[in-house]
Amino acid sequence: MSKIDLSGCFYQYAASSPERSRVALFNADKNRYQIFKSNCLTFGNRHSILAAQAVTDMLVLLGLSAGIVVSGYVDDFVLIAPADIAETQFRWFKKTLRFLGFDLSDKPGGCVLGQIGQPIDILGLDYTVYEDRLTVGLGEAKIVELEKAIFRF
Repeated sequence: MSKIDLSGCFYQYAASSPERSRVALFNADKNRYQIFKSNCLTFGNRHSILAAQAVTDMLVLLGLSAGIVVSGYVDDFVLIAPADIAETQFRWFKKTLRFLGFDLSDKPGGCVLGQIGQPIDILGLDYTVYEDRLTVGLGEAKIVELEKAIFRF
């Protein structure tokens, strides 16, 4: 199991018409909303998530048509492959995304070629593939972070 994360997903999708791509932000000083135009999809705009997921779904279909088992959620792609072809498929999908003009995450844990026994953080959960099983759980650091957040309340 491997993971590929797009960098700044919403900033990579240009709005076809900034006149129609607007976001309302509340101005507390004026006690009212202000409307702003945007040249890219805005995270707060409910249509942005739909557009981003539609692009992701298209990219997933591209991967599937190339024989890669891939799933995508907004800007995260998860690839599942046998160990002997995992690296080839991971590199192909990354190269294809770059060829299509997408920026990939360079942050630690952003794009990870899975290794047997090594956890990969996918949407906040640690996935670990072993020879005979897959485990899903929370890492120790996340458990401590959650405990701290709970005790603050």
